[in-house]
Amino acid sequence: FTECNDLVDLLDSQSGKQVLSSTHRLIKHREHLILTELKLEAQKKFKISEADFENGSIETPIGTLIFETVEARGDTSKDSIYIDSDKLVFPLELRLWKAGDLFQPIGMTGKKKISKYLKDEKLSLVEKENTWLLTSDDKVVWVLGKRPDERFKVSENTEQILKIELLNG
Repeated sequence: FTECNDLVDLLDSQSGKQVLSSTHRLIKHREHLILTELKLEAQKKFKISEADFENGSIETPIGTLIFETVEARGDTSKDSIYIDSDKLVFPLELRLWKAGDLFQPIGMTGKKKISKYLKDEKLSLVEKENTWLLTSDDKVVWVLGKRPDERFKVSENTEQILKIELLNG
């Protein structure tokens, strides 16, 4: 960074403002500054076929996704969810979220924009940019590391329970 005035101005600016150099960026997030490397354009979409699903696991740009049919629903965590596998439509897609994406957070009756959800979670700009979705037929199944969608949850009518787990590589 060569312009000291830009850096000083960043201290007094609102959250989300950033200053760029040729290799890095400095982002204001609430009371903190976050320094990140500028990366080349990463792969933003990753298709998961039915064959990948049947293999039980697949390597993705963000880690290994493990698919396992289980007898009973366990505890959901930030790295694993339980869904009704009959509600999935292949191919699944793993991708970065984009403006306009909607989902129905588990436990809620209405839909919510992913952008609003991430803002409510008080994520930094970097965290928001690195939020991935697992989708089926353009419907969000899971905001990875955050929350599954109500439309895919296990119910009394579920015949096959699927556990999906993300192991970060």
